[in-house]
Amino acid sequence: MKKNEIVKRCCKFLNTMTDQNLSELALINVANAKLTYMLSLGGAKFRQYTNGNDIILSYYGMSFLPSGSGKDYVLNLFNQYLIPFIPDYMDRVVKDYKEEFEQQEEYKIRQLDKKQQKQAEFELQQKINNFRYLNTEIHDATVLGLYADAEIISRIGKGALFLRIEELGDYIDGITTGNKQKKELFEKLKEISDGRFSATTISGDNKRKTLNNIPVSAMLYSDFENFKTARNREYLNKMLRTGISRRSFIFMDEIKPINKAIPAIEKQRAITEAQQLSVELKNIFDNISPSPYYLSEEAHEIIDKYKNSCIDRYNEEVAQKNITIQGLDIKESWWKILKLGVVYHILNSPHDCLVRAADIQEAIEFYNHICNSFSILRNTHADSATDKLIQFIISFEKNNLKMGDLRSQRFVGDVQFKKWFDEIITDVQEKLRAEHGIELTVEGKKLFKKKLPQKGIDTLEL
Repeated sequence: MKKNEIVKRCCKFLNTMTDQNLSELALINVANAKLTYMLSLGGAKFRQYTNGNDIILSYYGMSFLPSGSGKDYVLNLFNQYLIPFIPDYMDRVVKDYKEEFEQQEEYKIRQLDKKQQKQAEFELQQKINNFRYLNTEIHDATVLGLYADAEIISRIGKGALFLRIEELGDYIDGITTGNKQKKELFEKLKEISDGRFSATTISGDNKRKTLNNIPVSAMLYSDFENFKTARNREYLNKMLRTGISRRSFIFMDEIKPINKAIPAIEKQRAITEAQQLSVELKNIFDNISPSPYYLSEEAHEIIDKYKNSCIDRYNEEVAQKNITIQGLDIKESWWKILKLGVVYHILNSPHDCLVRAADIQEAIEFYNHICNSFSILRNTHADSATDKLIQFIISFEKNNLKMGDLRSQRFVGDVQFKKWFDEIITDVQEKLRAEHGIELTVEGKKLFKKKLPQKGIDTLEL
């Protein structure tokens, strides 16, 4: 897999500092997310068509990594050594805006009579005291807090958001046990990935307006243990079928032995190289084109060719009546690949507004490698209620079942059964088709199963 040179050098540093305990794809996923954030913070945008609208950059990375492999550490390293100039830049941008705002308001106050001035000055001071500074990373995010940050970016005209969910498994565990704030935020990630913060985000506040073109990147990561419970596993399957999955680059690593520590002298050398790379990244950041980047004719051709190949693969699944989670992801993968290709181009040539075909090809190759994680995701789980249901359907002697047959097995409590069944039946049907060659049809309170011919079984390489 050919890699962007800047990304390659970032990963070399991270690899050394983490004792080579994280897979290359996991490191690239982090580098892509942080570098996209850096470029979007600097105002980078592109046009899919030369006469189209400006489009912001965004990147969602999602990694499932073994416990103790350095998930948190790698992001901290990136912030500390590779993009340490970001906090100062953000402070300066907000400070400049605050000073300009204060000057404009003071000018308006001077136009008032003396009686009005006193009240106006008091209100201005309150606004200044309550002025919100932007975070370089948002950890314990809420929808309300994200909207507030987005509102500042909208007012200033500069800025970007980076959302970091450090233990996705714990986060999902909170959602499935009734944490409404976490559920609300997680469901909003799909919407805000394209930079749109709708007014309905804040319930009951009619004064808020929809915000557009707010760049958002995110890194969500976890070990896989919390997803082995039936409840969380089923939520994950549901999540993988939603828009957030198809906006994310998802990677899952396999458990492997931990490496011994790399000698300190090598890490010191790596830090020196990272500090030099940071200077180069700052130079790229300072030289982002104020004009939008756009695709060369060759870049258009390669993304169109890739898009058509994805449509062909998806249509094969439709013809076989076997639409898999990965099939859905591949069908729409061209959009996130296009954005990543633009990122790779800017890292190579920030002055050149013409995105090359080679940059798009590198993004395609990265996706083709990382999407193989779906096979691991699909096979890593404990024996859940859903698995027991599937085994029961397979082993049931007759081809027609009644809902009462399922209820009697007590996969879940009787009160929860209908809601549980409605949530997992689509995944059950897919798994029966893909892994067992069985077509399951549900008609009211009856289920019918039929053995498919061999060609009906999922042949898509995961």
